Amino acid sequence: MIALLGNLGSFVKYEFLQVLPPTIFFLCAFNIVAFTTELILEQNQIQGSTYAVATVLALVIGKVVLVVNKLPLLHRFNGKPLFYPILFKSTIFTVFVTIVRLLEHWVPALIKTGGPVARRNSLLSISYGGILRLARFGSLSVSSSI
Repeated sequence: MIALLGNLGSFVKYEFLQVLPPTIFFLCAFNIVAFTTELILEQNQIQGSTYAVATVLALVIGKVVLVVNKLPLLHRFNGKPLFYPILFKSTIFTVFVTIVRLLEHWVPALIKTGGPVARRNSLLSISYGGILRLARFGSLSVSSSI
């Protein structure tokens, strides 16, 4: 029993140390984006998101990076020159982070509006709020893929 707890403790420590670097990176990046978004929205007297949302999002994306990094697909170019695995992993991480970011916005909207068509019309509406949502989503997606 004690050996099992020792193995569990070393596993948790290893996983924590693996998730720490991307989480710190995304924590800094998302809080900078939240600050920039807040400054943009403040010019138009619109209430923006808080830093707590950016922090929780950094934790989620850090975990997504850790999970995606375990996929055997990512080790496809390990024997190649360094350019290939970096470009391939960056592309895969960007795709998965974008999917998670889209789901983060779409799942609550689907629950609230009752269907994907209503949410699409709401998100893409030609209104000031719709354009701001698209711009904010774009800025967060770009910052998460950097």
